Parts: sequence; C-alpha cells; structure tokens
Amino acid sequence: MWEYIKKYRGIVVLHDYNMHLVICHYNFNLRKNKYNDYENSLLEDYSEKEVKEYTDKLKNGKSGFRIYDMETNGIVVNYAKKIIVHSNEVREKLLRKNVGLNVKTIQHYAKIEKLINSEEKKENLGFDKKCVIMASFGFVHSSKRIMPILYAFKRITEKYDNVKYIFVGKLDAAIKKDFNDYVSKNNLRGCVIVTGYTELDKFLDYMDASDICFNLRYPYNGETSGSLMRLLAKGKCIVINNIGSFGEISDKICIKLPDVKDMSEKEEVDKIYHVMEMLMDENERKNYSENARKYAEENLDLKIIGKKYADYINENEKNGLSSDILYKLYNEHIKKQKYSDNEIYDLSKTLAYSKNYDVESI
Repeated sequence: MWEYIKKYRGIVVLHDYNMHLVICHYNFNLRKNKYNDYENSLLEDYSEKEVKEYTDKLKNGKSGFRIYDMETNGIVVNYAKKIIVHSNEVREKLLRKNVGLNVKTIQHYAKIEKLINSEEKKENLGFDKKCVIMASFGFVHSSKRIMPILYAFKRITEKYDNVKYIFVGKLDAAIKKDFNDYVSKNNLRGCVIVTGYTELDKFLDYMDASDICFNLRYPYNGETSGSLMRLLAKGKCIVINNIGSFGEISDKICIKLPDVKDMSEKEEVDKIYHVMEMLMDENERKNYSENARKYAEENLDLKIIGKKYADYINENEKNGLSSDILYKLYNEHIKKQKYSDNEIYDLSKTLAYSKNYDVESI
C-alpha cells in the first residue's frame, strides 16, 4: 500500500507507530537485500548522514538492524492528509516530529456482545469448569513476554493443581526450542497448551473460557492490541505493562506491571508470579472484569468509534501549522520580545486552539 498512499494520499490509520520491522521484512526477506529501497524508506524520517552511517555499519557487519531505536513511519505519514491513531502517546510523538500533521486519536474498537458463561465454555473445550485458565492471545512471540510468563506459571503449578495456561496462537520459531525444552524439563505438558493458529470462532471461544489474560509487551512498536480490545469487551481480568497505549488504560480496568526496561529479569518474573497468585482469588478478579466491560461499553463500542471515524473523515482539513512557522515565530518575535514563560504559555494555548491540539503537543 505504500506506493498507493504516496501517490494518492488520503486518510491513513496508523496502527503501529514504528514500521521499521515491516520495512526490513519487505526489503530483505521478500525482495532479497534491496539496500537502496531500505535506505530511501529511512530517509523519510532521518537525515542522509544518519542513514548512511547506519547502513554502512550494517553492510560491514558492525551493526545489526536498529529496529527499535530508529523508529520509522515517514513512508506513510509524510504522505497522509489525515492520520488516525489509537493512542495519545502515538499522536504526541507524531506531532513532536511534525506539528503540521493532521492527527486524531480514535481508540481501537470492540464489538459489545452478550457475555458468555466461562464455565460452560470451559466444558465445551474439554476443561474442568472449575479450572482456572490463564491465557495469552495472538502470535506467541518473545515480545509478549512468553518466557517470563512461563517461568512464573511454573511456580504457580507448584502451589495449585487445577490451573492451566493456554497460549492461543502460533509459537514463533525463534523461541520454540527454549519454550518446548522448558515445558518438557519441568513437566508442564499437562497444564501448558499451545493451540497453534486458530480460526476466529475458536480464538473467541478461548477468550470466553479464560479467567486471567496476559497481554504484555516489550519491545514495543507503538501498537494498540486488537486482542486487548476484545478482552475488555468480554469483561476479562487482564494484566498489561505500563507502556505506551497500554499505559493509557486506567489502573481500575487492568492490572499493570512496570515497563520491562525498568525491571531485572528476576523482578519481572517475580511480579508476574505475584499477580498470578493474587488473581487466583476470584474476588480479586471480579472488580477488574466489571470495570473492563463497563469501559468497553462506554468507549469502545463499534457505533461510538464508527461515528468518530465518520466525523473526522468529514471534517474540513485545517490550515497547516508547521514546525517551520513555529520556529520562525519564535526567532523573529518571541525571542526578541523576551516574553515571560506565562506569556509564551498563553500564546501556545492560542496556537493549540487554532489547530485543535493540546498545549503539550506544541
């Protein structure tokens, strides 16, 4: 779609802030070492000097791919008339990069449907209806903190018998050996299940059957989790990391673990274990479940989100407010007049109002 966006422009929904990984995959896996195209993609966000220094090291084996510390999305956002994102964090990062962008935060939607009895669903899937089911959903990848979860769950099985962990998705080849070796050596095959890829109906069945859901992330690409939205709508007790869009959800709705970069490996496993231990008590899960469902009903319903999309699509484009204009305003007027901090703040509020931005974004 990149070439179509570049040619025709229009409205883009940016699900992941950082597109570096998919750009690498496109140029080096699907197209076999297309360095020129890769460099051109990076030039949408970085200077020629920065890109050359990086790719020279990459070609000479002095650097690996800098997926997470060279965030990239200019290949899309530089050619969009309007951009829809799902978190304020992503919106603010885009505006810091280019205040002239027309960006709107609209949350990821969820379908609000009748709640399903989890005990009945457990029995339909072949589990004891009183079994406590913990689960993770989607591609079983290291960024979802799969191994730390597994280490913590092993400790839970030493204390509780009637508990299972279900990874609903395909196991990534990069962690497959470590995962299977750990499960085998610790006799977890009876209580750790990897479903492999499932059709959507079965995927949702496992959601309905689950009691405690882990939706952890690190490293993070600025994405919003579609499975998290589904879980909120199903009124599930969910554990997340306090990072990016996940961190914007209230503490009353989800249990939050710290950002992984702020913990040692042992601390991460310990915190996951303690949360698992706490949530084995059904009463501890109840408030989170009720708050999650209420939040989804009031904020994520498809009708609510659909109207926000329609309103933004039909909204007239605003006059461009660019970084160049702001720098010129500062250098030619504000700096010379020696305005006070309060006066500058008042001016920023006026500029923010003219663009319908928050003051902090400017």
